Amino acid sequence: MATLKSHRFFFFIILFLCSFSANAQILKKRVEKVRHKADSLYTQYEDKILAADSALAERYNKADIDTAYLARPTERWTFKVRTNVAGTDFRINSTQDGVPVRADLEADHKATASFSVSYRGITVGGALNPAALAGKYKDFEINLNSYTNRYGFDIITQDAKRFDGWIRVGNNPKIKPEDGSIHERSFNVNAYYVFNHRRFSYPAAFTQSYIQKRSAGSLLVGSSLEWQKLKHTSQIDQSSYKLNTFNFALGAGYAYNFVPSRRWLIHATLLPTFVVNGSQKLSVNGVKEKMQTAFPQVILTARSAVIYNFKNYFVGTNMVFNYSNIGKPSHVEVLHLKWLFRAFVGLRL
Repeated sequence: MATLKSHRFFFFIILFLCSFSANAQILKKRVEKVRHKADSLYTQYEDKILAADSALAERYNKADIDTAYLARPTERWTFKVRTNVAGTDFRINSTQDGVPVRADLEADHKATASFSVSYRGITVGGALNPAALAGKYKDFEINLNSYTNRYGFDIITQDAKRFDGWIRVGNNPKIKPEDGSIHERSFNVNAYYVFNHRRFSYPAAFTQSYIQKRSAGSLLVGSSLEWQKLKHTSQIDQSSYKLNTFNFALGAGYAYNFVPSRRWLIHATLLPTFVVNGSQKLSVNGVKEKMQTAFPQVILTARSAVIYNFKNYFVGTNMVFNYSNIGKPSHVEVLHLKWLFRAFVGLRL
């Protein structure tokens, strides 16, 4: 019996080993099959990734530029952290029944923090408004910018209800506007075209996707479109003023990138445009009036930037100003300033 049990034990051991060996062979074949499929998929997608990267590299480096003045960064990646502050200022001069009315108003500033990642000129990013998240910023504003060597534009839309400043009627003391008594909505677009785009680069100053190697400037032609709706309603004397303007302007200006050394870039732009088609509507206490205008009516766009480069890093600031002067001070004149300031630090890898 002991011998029979020993034989059975060894039989089960041999059977188990054979079964284990067979299962191991099957498992090995399955693992090899899965590995082969994984390698095949990796190779397939690797080829597509490499092909896409090559296409991006060709597009990135295929630029119609004078390489003595401009260059693309040799690094593929650009990381940038930025602080953005935007503001709106109004100055209104008018005369009502022979009495001068003056107002100096400023909307709440919009401050955001943003982060962007660029790969061969393709950029993704996002921004946060801490004041809005905390419930302290109630207005609405969007700033969109696109700058290339040849052409570009700024688009700004705003809906503001919180203003600080003062209003003065005649020789009376200045008074602060009542909360919620002023409501301003606006939509602004300004665009440019660069003639010397092979030697002068807007992106070098504003997006850092090009490097300005030598100083250069260019004549610009541009256009501006401005729509504004401004309303003031006083709960004290029940008076109301409504102003609705739409203006389209054309003009020319000049932009310059100054490179005092390899590390520095200083930029300045001045682009005045003159209204060629406009509409101004004014309503005082519900009574419509024809708004008087003076010639010329100007919409001015100005830009500036300062950038410092060291190793793979860069730091800098830039600003964009939009200024318009519509109407006549003997009737109603509205001076409108829209500005955007940015400070940033970046890294190229």
